[in-house]
Amino acid sequence: MDKSVAIDYLANFFGHRLGKTRLDRALALSIKKYGVKVSSKTEIIRELLLKAEGDDLKYILETIFSLHTINSEEIDGLYNACNALGFSFEYKELFGNICSGFKFYRVVAMGSEYSLLKELELKLRAIIQRELSKKSENWWNELVPKSVRNVACKRKEREEKLWPWLDVRQDLPLIHYINFRDYAKIINKNWDICFKFIFADREIIIGKLKELEPIRNKIAHFRPLTEDEKKKLQLYSKEILSCIKKHL
Repeated sequence: MDKSVAIDYLANFFGHRLGKTRLDRALALSIKKYGVKVSSKTEIIRELLLKAEGDDLKYILETIFSLHTINSEEIDGLYNACNALGFSFEYKELFGNICSGFKFYRVVAMGSEYSLLKELELKLRAIIQRELSKKSENWWNELVPKSVRNVACKRKEREEKLWPWLDVRQDLPLIHYINFRDYAKIINKNWDICFKFIFADREIIIGKLKELEPIRNKIAHFRPLTEDEKKKLQLYSKEILSCIKKHL
C-alpha cells in the first residue's frame, strides 16, 4: 500500500464511521492550522493527512483512532495504512490489542506494566467510588475536591479518551476522567472518614501514589521504564492492590 492509497483508505474508513460534530471538535486545532475548508468528513481527514507531517500527523492519527473502537476485522487494513504513512509496528497482534485507544507501542515488553497499571487504576476508582458512596449519595460533589471535579468535567465534555479500556461512548461516571494524581487528593481529603481503615498509614499511601505518578506517565506515553521503575511499579502496585482487595 503506497501513501496516497493509505490516505484514501483512512479517510474513507473514518469518514464513514465518525460523527461530523465530534470530528470537527476533536480536530479543530488541526483544521484551523492547515486551513482546511472542505466540509465532508472524508475530505477533512484526507486533507489533514495529506498536509500534516511528523508529530502533527501522529497527533491527527491518534485523535481519529481514539474516536472509534476498532474491531478485529478492521485491523489488517488500518495496520497496513499506518505502516504506509511511516509508522512501523513491530508486532501486528499488539497493534490490534490497542487500536481502540490508538497509541504507538514499540515493544511487547510494555504489556505487563501496562496491565498492572490498568488493574491498579481500575481498583483505585472502584474503592473510591464504593467507599465514598457509602457516606453520601451525592459523594462526587460533596467529597471530591472541586479542582478534581472541574478537570474531570472538562475532560468528559471533550470526550477525552485517557486509556484504551475507557470507552467514551458510554455514559461513564466522572471519576473515570480524573488524573492519576487525583487519587491521592481524594484519599487525603477523606482519610478520616474512609481510607484510614483501608490503607492504615496516610503518609505511606500518599507517598507511594506520588512516586508512581511519573512511572504512570511514562507508561501512558509509551516510554521505556528503568529496571528500578519496573521494580517500584511492581512492589507498590501489589501492596496497594492487596489493601484494596481486602475491602472489595
